[in-house]
Amino acid sequence: MPRAHGDHADVLKITSQDKTRLDSHIHLPLAKWHKVLDKESWLELKVTPLAYGNFYNLRGLCRYDVWRDARKRSLRTPERPGASPRMR
Repeated sequence: MPRAHGDHADVLKITSQDKTRLDSHIHLPLAKWHKVLDKESWLELKVTPLAYGNFYNLRGLCRYDVWRDARKRSLRTPERPGASPRMR
């Protein structure tokens, strides 16, 4: 599961590209997320390290039902263990 570290957090990315056919994503329907998102979106179940300085667009908290669904599934970890946090 995503975790906080000293210089970064492991996060799950959100995309607006349609990933309906992929088991590696959870659909975030706009009807349930209208106060947070502005279009249909999908949560990628792949852990990505992100430096704290890159948290520039906090949109809201994860809904409990989505968090529960994500925890039931296997999350993919970074391809290279110990990969450095993503910097912009």
